Amino acid sequence: MKKVFAILLLPFILGLSGCSHNIIKWKQWNLRYESPEKIRKYRTESNAVLGYDNYNLAVDIEVVPLYEETDEFRADIKYAAKELALGLSFEKIKTGDFIPKVEKGFYVIGHDIDDDGEEHPAIIAVIINEYRNVAFEITIDCYNKNLEKGLAIVKSFEFY
Repeated sequence: MKKVFAILLLPFILGLSGCSHNIIKWKQWNLRYESPEKIRKYRTESNAVLGYDNYNLAVDIEVVPLYEETDEFRADIKYAAKELALGLSFEKIKTGDFIPKVEKGFYVIGHDIDDDGEEHPAIIAVIINEYRNVAFEITIDCYNKNLEKGLAIVKSFEFY
């Protein structure tokens, strides 16, 4: 009897462990990512921007038509991510890596200083979708200084 109960309980326990991630979908662009923490959508200044946050993290995505980007930005994804970080005034920019689940995506790691003078790490990423002729400019602020959670988010971006 105990063995049957354990077998019946196992899928429930495994299911709960999978609920710890928040899947965020931007249906208009078929883009999604996972957050290790619950984050909530907030109102942005434009329909071209999607923002989610909590006290520890903020994820902002802006959609930019490719024709508004420079030739070098469109041609070199590493350059694009670094230029975005510089343009947004991030400091101490370090080379990151390719985003594993998208064809053309790269991120860098920088630091931002908030209104209180506190420095926190941030991930700045660019994903180019040539089929749709757009670039996704992404910032992930790690207010709690937990870079690992930010890295988990950026590495989870994918089209569906």
